Amino acid sequence: MNGSSNQRASRSGLPLAWLLAIYLLLLAIVLVGGTALGAPATGAELTVSSVWASFWEADDDGWAFWKWYHLRFRPLLFAGLAGAVLALAGTIFQAALRNPLAEPYILGVSGGASVGVFAMLTLQGWFGFSLGTEIFGGYWEFGNGLGAFAGALGAILLLLTLARWARLFDPASLILCGAILNAIFGALILLFYSLAEQHSVKSSLLWLMGNTGVEVTLGQPAIRMCAIALLVGGTGFFLVSRWFDVLSLGEDEAADLGIDPRRLRIVSLIAASLLTGAVVAVAGPIGFIGLVVPHTLRHIHGASHRRLIPLSMVGGAIFLMLADLLARNALRPALIPVGAITALIGGPFFLSLLVLQRRRGGTDG
Repeated sequence: MNGSSNQRASRSGLPLAWLLAIYLLLLAIVLVGGTALGAPATGAELTVSSVWASFWEADDDGWAFWKWYHLRFRPLLFAGLAGAVLALAGTIFQAALRNPLAEPYILGVSGGASVGVFAMLTLQGWFGFSLGTEIFGGYWEFGNGLGAFAGALGAILLLLTLARWARLFDPASLILCGAILNAIFGALILLFYSLAEQHSVKSSLLWLMGNTGVEVTLGQPAIRMCAIALLVGGTGFFLVSRWFDVLSLGEDEAADLGIDPRRLRIVSLIAASLLTGAVVAVAGPIGFIGLVVPHTLRHIHGASHRRLIPLSMVGGAIFLMLADLLARNALRPALIPVGAITALIGGPFFLSLLVLQRRRGGTDG
């Protein structure tokens, strides 16, 4: 960790409990207030007064409330969970690689997970089988999740192998490797798309652009899968958050303090890649949340990962929920893929960071 990072880490500010309370309050405001904006369009006739009145009308039996819950509240909740998982994964990527520009989408992990999903869909279409099953309170295409996990795992292992073989651990080289992998994965997706049956991969084009609206069809399995990923990943990484602070001092310093930096890096990146695969399996490759959120919060609240990990999860939830609301309401009744919104925000953000880093001649993380 360089001097600027130490300075940021020393600005403790409010205690973590107070910061979390503030961020959770903002999260609640966005979650509840966002449901009054009439998204999605199929629930546009719902109003706050009609939902409230449904509790007092004997012939309604709360129908308006359940319609509000399924058409507005639950999709927004799903977007929040997905955003939290992606922000957590981005935080771990940046910590493990000591690279402020690292992010699963940029480094090709999301692309690898997408290839895995498309490959599984294509195989199921060719051989006429389905791996769907009743799980998490509803029907779930288990093959999609299996393909996403395998693709994400394969992508990060390929990236680490290439980086170690060619000694490309500096930030610019890793970004270049990620760009090349994304190009290869994009070509593979187009290949599967052209070979697939009409009703399998070709019906998943909207998903490929990043779409939290898929929750309407997947329902409870999508929500519970992201919730489990967030609970397990968030708890595990928070418990070892001090290790990432030690790793930021340098590999030699971490080894002197009893931490195996190589093992920590590999295990953390694999775990974060699996978290990314969990989101890609249900919402598609939504990019740049893992870059924008942790990088911004690091500059606001310091570099301590004991703070950064929980705050990034809440911040990621808020970020994707706001993007989801914008995507659903900007051109209503048309629905914009939320991945387009995050790319329009994250793309210029990433470009500005890259330019600043090159001008400084190194990394600030």
